[in-house]
Amino acid sequence: MHVDTSATISPDQFPSILDACFATQRSGIRGSGAVPYFEGGPGIGKTYGVKDYCDLRNIYLDPLVLGRMPAVELGGAYAPDFKSGELKHLILKRVLGYNKKAADRDICILFDETPAAPSDTLVALASLLQERELEGYPVLDRVVFAAAGNRPEDGCGARPLPRLLREGRFVTIPVGVDVEGWLKWAETQSLNPWVRAAIQWRGALLHNFDPKSKNPVQASPRGWTKLSYLMDTNPTQDVLDVLGEGSVGQAHYAEFKGFMEVAPELATMQEILDNPDGAKLPSEVSAMYAAGANIAFEIKEIKKRGDHLEYDFTNSVMTYLNRLPEEYTVATVKLCKASHEDFADSKAYSKYLVDHQELV
Repeated sequence: MHVDTSATISPDQFPSILDACFATQRSGIRGSGAVPYFEGGPGIGKTYGVKDYCDLRNIYLDPLVLGRMPAVELGGAYAPDFKSGELKHLILKRVLGYNKKAADRDICILFDETPAAPSDTLVALASLLQERELEGYPVLDRVVFAAAGNRPEDGCGARPLPRLLREGRFVTIPVGVDVEGWLKWAETQSLNPWVRAAIQWRGALLHNFDPKSKNPVQASPRGWTKLSYLMDTNPTQDVLDVLGEGSVGQAHYAEFKGFMEVAPELATMQEILDNPDGAKLPSEVSAMYAAGANIAFEIKEIKKRGDHLEYDFTNSVMTYLNRLPEEYTVATVKLCKASHEDFADSKAYSKYLVDHQELV
């Protein structure tokens, strides 16, 4: 089975794909199991798409990175038996599902960096996936398999996969970058409001991978996620500048920093709370997104302190936001909602949902 490589999927589509593939692996019909192979450039969420799925379904994820050394887990190893004076072939039963850490949960074994594995490892992998057994030992029924890897053209050490895996053993799933899909995921993870607002403002910031580029660091979903978590540690500006360039590259971080520097020109949080009907409004698109990020950041800080949002606070924020064009209000409301659960419990938010059902 093949997927048209002109059409890529984003990590938010993983659940439906994995549900279908894993159902065939659990069917008990010999040779019917479809093993999804997620293929795409570096840093776009292939591995984390599987991880998030396993968290969602309460499946124990056991990642096995297939590197350039032979995988003993797949091929076993010979060890001397000093009593008999013979070599005996021993296998590790990890890929069969014998894992005490999983307790009684289902297990997903993810073969990561698959194209970086040597040919003998891939041959052993093909046999395991087809027969669901290793040296005569069957794979436990609770085990499902998935795989992920880069493409040879990505310059990440990947080699072309042999046809014995492509044809009939793997279902190749080309993974791409979808801004809206990533933003939905970022909302569920409560990523830093500034990062999310910047990507909402200019989606092209999210990903800029060119394997021929001489830039040591390029922007990727993984890089922005790392930067989000780094920002949550509240580093000084000079430290953040180093971390930012190291996470998403010099050019993209410079644009992101410029986006954040618009904030001082906007109404302060205190001005919004004191006079939501009269506090100054931004006029430029970037400034509108920055205003939303600024408000959401303040709300997230309240959450970090363990404080509740007061009624007057939320009411003032909503009064101010409703003065913005509708599309920017919607984007900011999503940021605020993800920053503190009290925001969604407020009467002001409930009224907003009623008044703007067609937008939310």
